[in-house]
Parts: sequence; structure tokens; C-alpha cells
Amino acid sequence: MQTLSRFLVRRYRWCLALAALIGLVSIHPARQLSFDRSIENMFSPDDPLLEPYRRLQSRFNGNQVILIVYEDPNWRDVTGAGIQRVADWSDKCLAVPGVQAVLSLSELNRSLDSSIPLVERFTKPDSASLPILKPAPSIGATIRDLFVGLTHGEEGGTLAIVCLLSPLADGQVSPDRAETVAKLRVIADAAPSGSLVGEPVMVEEGFDLVESDGQRLAWGTLVLLSATLLILFRNLRWMIIPLVLLAWSLVTTRAILHVSGMQLTMVSSMLTAIIMVIAVATVVHFVLRYREYRAMGSDVTAAIEKSLSLLLVPVSWACLTDAVGFISLKMARVGPVHDFGVMMAIGATMVLLGALLLIPGLAQVGRFGRDPKDAWGESRLKLGLTWLLQHVQRNATRWLLGILLLVSLATTGIVRLEVETDFTRNFRRSSRIVRGYEQVEEHLGGAGVWDAVIPAPAVIDRAYLDRVTKWESDLRAIEVTSEDGSVTGRITNVISFADMVAAADDSPIWRLTPVPLRANRMAQQMPSVVGSLWWRSEDGGALRVFLRAKERLPAGVKLRLIDAVQEAT
Repeated sequence: MQTLSRFLVRRYRWCLALAALIGLVSIHPARQLSFDRSIENMFSPDDPLLEPYRRLQSRFNGNQVILIVYEDPNWRDVTGAGIQRVADWSDKCLAVPGVQAVLSLSELNRSLDSSIPLVERFTKPDSASLPILKPAPSIGATIRDLFVGLTHGEEGGTLAIVCLLSPLADGQVSPDRAETVAKLRVIADAAPSGSLVGEPVMVEEGFDLVESDGQRLAWGTLVLLSATLLILFRNLRWMIIPLVLLAWSLVTTRAILHVSGMQLTMVSSMLTAIIMVIAVATVVHFVLRYREYRAMGSDVTAAIEKSLSLLLVPVSWACLTDAVGFISLKMARVGPVHDFGVMMAIGATMVLLGALLLIPGLAQVGRFGRDPKDAWGESRLKLGLTWLLQHVQRNATRWLLGILLLVSLATTGIVRLEVETDFTRNFRRSSRIVRGYEQVEEHLGGAGVWDAVIPAPAVIDRAYLDRVTKWESDLRAIEVTSEDGSVTGRITNVISFADMVAAADDSPIWRLTPVPLRANRMAQQMPSVVGSLWWRSEDGGALRVFLRAKERLPAGVKLRLIDAVQEAT
């Protein structure tokens, strides 16, 4: 250690030059590091849910849906003015690049209007006029009730336009998707009490918030630690050295991540702040020893060499144990946590390398402010800590019992912890994402949207239709109750292509039409919408079933509800 320390101190110019070269080479790749905004990254590669999720994306038009939710209390106007307003908003959404199709009350009305048989038009001339507003019993009323919670609320004037997005290659988020979300956001902001919700919105705007919060955290930590170092050591040089070490460690870490093909994730937004803590702690250890040797009369070179020789082993072990601790997160099954462990292990290692290359040279170069000073009140702090240490030594048993008591109390809380399953709680209540999901939660039956995929024949017949509708009835009856018998969670809505086909039974003419013909007719009228619900191939197909539930349920209730649905499926 003494030989290595002597080399680093005596050859500090070469070390600084090497560090500068590495830093300059790392700047360009470090700038190329980007955020991984794909939902698939949230899964472990061997997660059993990953493959069904990929099949869902590939079979059902990419599985990308955005809802524009707004208020229009007069949409039921019998003159059709309300439905026309829905059509105007739908047309605006459909004109946005990246929107493949829309589903709204106006689109349902158009499909119903075009599907009314000629016989029914002659026998009931008014049946072609706004069929979606017809009272029960009618196919329009059945379809309207079927899409409650998706295109409109059960009561009040809450409406939703469902935008089906064009599928992306390999399911990856691209700049085009961000542009689509931004343009739909403009439309939503122009609508009365408009909100924009959906998985792509959560991905784009959620990651934007995470990225900006990470930068805010980094700058806040930088300012606070810089002020703390300046107050503690009252020396500008020893405030700058940790910042240089931090900048070098971050640039090289980000460059390594980019070269290795990794990307930042939601969890890694705190990368800068944690590396900053490791870097500052390393420099503070060195400063304290250096200041002691200077106080004992050693010159600058000797003090640096002695401090480095003394701290090289413990500081190395500290950084390496940090790296090993973070790398243990590779055992995690959640992708971002797994990646964060690797990133922090690289960061801790680069802090150690940077400290060896930078601290000996930066402590010697120039003649200003080489000696850090004592902090105000440091002598009193030393006396207080000395007293505390002596008190613990004299009363070790009492302190041990007190610590065990605190640990016992903490353990009782740990075993009662539950995993938070409401993703919106990651954001402030005042954010527009949360406000939008609250609107869906309160007026559209719940923001929790689940998918169930079941096998389907290439030709949907009456027998298959009856089995699916019976199974969906069982799903609608699922409830989770508490010990006192009160309902704490339930499925608020279930809808599939089978329900759309079955709804035609309310038309006297369509009731006589074979089920396969109905299904094919609907697929021709609304190819994009039906394509997101019904997948067909030569060997068979699959049916996608939408389930709705309240998102803001307690974690235990939601998990029990999911288990009940899986058991029924």
C-alpha cells in the first residue's frame, strides 16, 4: 500500500492526465445513454407473464390504447347534437399520426346505423336515427349498456374516446409514440375537463416525470452536499474535489452503461444522488486524515501519502462492498431493480478508481487553500461524541436492551407491510396523470384494466358464444368480502367481442342471422376495433376479454381479486 500510495502521489500529473483522457473519451457515449421506457423491462426474462404479454401485443394490434376522458352532460340530447360533438372529437383524434382507429359513442352509433337491415328500415323508419340513443329494448340500448365504463359513464356526463394506436416494431417505444401522446394531450386539454390516460401516457409522461425528478434530486443533493462541505471544512478546494470526482465517476459510469448496451430505468433515476454520496464520503475520509497529518507537522506531499497509505485498504473495501451489495440485486426478478444493481456496482467501482487517480493530484496542484479548516463547533461535537461513546461503554447492557426493544417494535411493523399495487401513487396527487386516473376511477368504473385471453375457434358459433357469455357472467359475479361480510372489491365490468356479437340478439332481424355471419359483418365494419378483441388464424384464434376494477384497492384485496379471476379462467 505504501508503494502504491507513493507512486500515485509522486506521479500525480500522469494520473491526472490519464483521468482527463478517460473522462474526455467517456463524454460522447455518456450523452448517448437513454431511458428504457418499455413495459417489458419491468418483467424478469423468465417471468411466466412475459410471454403471454408479448403474445397479447403481437396478436391484438400492439395492445396500445389511450383514452381521452372529458365531460359533456348533454350528450344524450335527442337531436343528436351531443353525439355529433363526440364525432367531432373522435375525428380530431383519428387525424393524429399514430392513431389507427377510435372507439366512441359516435363510432358505435355509426356501426349500428350501417348494420340495420333494410327490412327494419322500412318497417321502423325511425330506427336508423341515432340508434345508440334508443331506449330499451333495442340493440342500441344493449350496445350502450355494454360499453358503460369504456366509452361513457353509467351516470352523469363523463365520456371517453378510446384511441387504438398503430403497433410498433418489436413492441418498443419510439419518438413517434411520444409525438402521438403529445398531440393527443393537446386535444385532451382542449376538451371540457379533459384528461389523457392509458399505458402509453403512463410510460411517456411518467418517465418524463421520473427523469426530471431524478435531475432535481441530483441538483438538490449537489447543492446541499457542497454547502455542507464548505461549512465543515471552510475551504473551496476541498469542496471542489468531491464535485470533480462525482462528475468523473458519473461520466465514466454512464459511458460504460451505454457501451454495454444498458439503459436507464425508472429505478435508476437516483443513480447520480447515490454515486454522489459514495464520492463525498470517500473524500471526507481522506480529508479528515490529511488534516490530522498536517496538524502534526507533515508537509503536503507527506500528509497526502500517509493518508492515502492508511485509507487505501479501508476505502477500497468500502467501495467494493458497496459494489457487491448492489450487484446482489441481480437476484431480483424485476428488471429495473436488477439493472440498477449492476449500474450502482459499476458506479461504486468508478468512484474508487477516480479517487485513486484524482485525489492525490487535485490535493497537490496549485498553492491555494491546501489545508481544510475545522468546522464551527467541531470541538463541541467531538466532546459530545466522546461522552456518548463512554456512556455506551459504561451502560452496554442497557443500550443493548434498548436496541433490541426498538428492533422488536420495528419487526412488528415490517411483518404488516403490504406491497403497493396502485401505480399512480408513485406520482404527486396534483399531477395531471393522477387527476386523469381519478376521473376514470370515479366515473368510468375504475382505472384498473386487466386482460384475459382465451382460445377461440376460427369461426365463432352459437355454442362458443353461449359458453363465453356464461363465463363472463361468472366473472362479473366475483367479489372480495371482508370478515364482516361487506364487499371490499369486485369486477366492475367485463366486455369482449362475444358480447358485441350476442348484443345483436336484441334486433328481430339480426336474431335470425347466423352467429358466424354477424361476427364477420362486425369485423368488416370495425376492423381495427374488432382486431383488438378477436385474433384469427388458420388453426384457430383467441378472444381478448377486458376486465375493469377499481385501481385504488388495498393490495391484499386486489391480489385476492386477481387470484379469483385466475381461478375462474
